Amino acid sequence: MKKYIALTLVLFIISAAAIVTVATAISADSDRVVYTEKAVYGDKSVADGVRVTSSSHYKNHLIWDSVYTVGGDAVTDFEFHHLKKYNNGKPHLTALIIHSGINFGFNANKPASEQKGLAKLYKELYDSLDYEEEGNLTVRLADCYEFYPLDINVNLPNIHLSTQFNDFEDDSFYISTIDGQKAKSVYDEICEFIKIPVLEDEYVDIHVKKHRGGSVGFGHGYSDKSADYYSFSTYSTYTDKACYFAINNKTEQGKTVDFSHIPGGYGVYALPYGDSTLRANELSMVYKLDEGVTVNYMTVNDEQTELIMSVIENGVTYLEVVDLATMKRLQKVEIYEGQSHIIFPMDGFITYEFADRVAVLEERDGVYELKFVCEKFGDGIGETEPFYFKSGMAMDFDGERLVIVDNLHMDSGWYDKCGFYIAVYGKEGLLYYGEYESSLDANAQSAYHYTFNCQPMRNFEVEW
Repeated sequence: MKKYIALTLVLFIISAAAIVTVATAISADSDRVVYTEKAVYGDKSVADGVRVTSSSHYKNHLIWDSVYTVGGDAVTDFEFHHLKKYNNGKPHLTALIIHSGINFGFNANKPASEQKGLAKLYKELYDSLDYEEEGNLTVRLADCYEFYPLDINVNLPNIHLSTQFNDFEDDSFYISTIDGQKAKSVYDEICEFIKIPVLEDEYVDIHVKKHRGGSVGFGHGYSDKSADYYSFSTYSTYTDKACYFAINNKTEQGKTVDFSHIPGGYGVYALPYGDSTLRANELSMVYKLDEGVTVNYMTVNDEQTELIMSVIENGVTYLEVVDLATMKRLQKVEIYEGQSHIIFPMDGFITYEFADRVAVLEERDGVYELKFVCEKFGDGIGETEPFYFKSGMAMDFDGERLVIVDNLHMDSGWYDKCGFYIAVYGKEGLLYYGEYESSLDANAQSAYHYTFNCQPMRNFEVEW
């Protein structure tokens, strides 16, 4: 009996030692990240020395912060947090977004005489139907509205205002509070300033189905009768003192929209704010634009002394820089014939992505210089583009070469992996593309099991 006890004790000690050894090995591997390099295209040596900083997590409890140098190894800081740790980055403020406030619907419980615009016509059509009957109507929008009603969303430091029309009535909306102000008056003042007449030849088809029990089905679409239509949209940015914005001035057919009812006409507008208040009564046009110019991006420099815009004129994209103190143009740089898809303002440079080109401008002492425009993907890269440009990509520019880093993906791009790719551009075009698989992605699951994977915690950082 004693022999059995002794043998059992020996086996227990051996097993315990094995468990400790295995646990130690697992722990040793768990606190570091290994990247497996796959050079897909070009000369990898052009990326030597590039440093990529990444942060990944598992269920927000295990955190890996890694720095990988091309041509070297990854250095990783590993942490365990009993309480979940989140990436509480700086919130993105959208400044000002304005869309058309036309509501395609109605309140079935109110008389048509108490509703406005399209809602009134929807209700009249609804009242003409028997139960389980459907009806359609083609409507000329100018018969319902003189000017486009506005759906306004403002997101500025300490200020939030949004309209969400209820009951399909033009004067019924939800507004988040603005300290010390009546938000309704702010909304009315903005609408009084921004008056764009509805196109004469813009038509919509509305549809209603009347169900028993009070339920309603309805819909809409642009009518074949419509010769043209206008999509109300804005581009905006802000400083500590004002929000600057421009409004789309072209119809779908490229015709110029009537801005004559806006004080000052077509241009860049400034909406002052401060002390948690919007001073809509001071809204004004501050920089005149020719009607042939369309704005498709704007921002301000870090010092908040310059307004930086991307504009399209006669089919050519330009970078335009305006002094905010005097609202005088400082510089206008021709970039490329065509409209850019995405613009990336970075520290000391700006990257443009076009349908088939990439352009880089470098900034030195407040002056922008076009460094190169090159093909986005050249011969030899394959039939499928290896990556696509999107917001949040990490970039750096050394004066001659642009490096881009972003997540590798799974399931046709729907899910981000912890691994990343590196793309390097020069004036000749794409010089290198490589993929760097992360050991944290081993046995990664997709679709509904994605939450069980290690995942990226925040955007990458990259530097030469």
